[in-house]
Amino acid sequence: MIIDLTKTPEHSAPKQNIEQPDIKNKGQWAKEGFKPKSGEEPFRIKKYRGDGFTGEHHLYTADQMVAIKRKPAPKPAELIDTLAAVFEVTRYAKRCRDAASRCYQSDVHGFAGSWRNRKDEMYRLKGQALHYLLADGRLEHSGYHLFEGKWAELLTGGGYSFHRPCPSQPDVDIQSLPSLADIEAKPKESAEPRLTDAVFTLEQYLSGKKQVQVYEWPVRKKKKAKLRCYHCGYRGHVQRDCPERDDAY
Repeated sequence: MIIDLTKTPEHSAPKQNIEQPDIKNKGQWAKEGFKPKSGEEPFRIKKYRGDGFTGEHHLYTADQMVAIKRKPAPKPAELIDTLAAVFEVTRYAKRCRDAASRCYQSDVHGFAGSWRNRKDEMYRLKGQALHYLLADGRLEHSGYHLFEGKWAELLTGGGYSFHRPCPSQPDVDIQSLPSLADIEAKPKESAEPRLTDAVFTLEQYLSGKKQVQVYEWPVRKKKKAKLRCYHCGYRGHVQRDCPERDDAY
């Protein structure tokens, strides 16, 4: 049961035929789309008491309120140029890759896995789209590129250039390969689209098309990291075996 301490019988004000202002707390005003003006003090503070707790309601009048500026609803996803969409998801995949790397280095493995999953999904869309854009004639094979010991096929078209993983090319002269600056380029006058539009465009483009098997670079075998002790922070042992523990022997 809640008792209003501001309306005890001995302190109740006499009834008067005076129109009372519309008084509500912040939560009630917020539901109607209003908030107190900056620097406004409560018109009245209403104290209450319940079973084992007390509290206050800060009440405000309509004159003390200002309309809450609502964020406009997000613009619905719309179709854009398919090549621009591929370029945008590629850029986002690289951002996800860098974010995952930072999280791994900070031992925030949960967030790292989330970023890695986003990266893998973007590269999946890119790989499927490049396959069909090449088949449709919007992209063409323009050579190869080698970086960090991995071979990539260079695809160009419409002012864009992309690379996609491919097997090693022993017959290709390494000295004739293009520089890294020629990879993943776009027309200078083109603006970067929204990621929402890019993903929507590629999903629509691939809708009804059979998912194909695309070449992927072999996954490097990672060395198992040593266990980290949650007591001292060093690697190589767990907390129960930590020599820094007071009860260690």
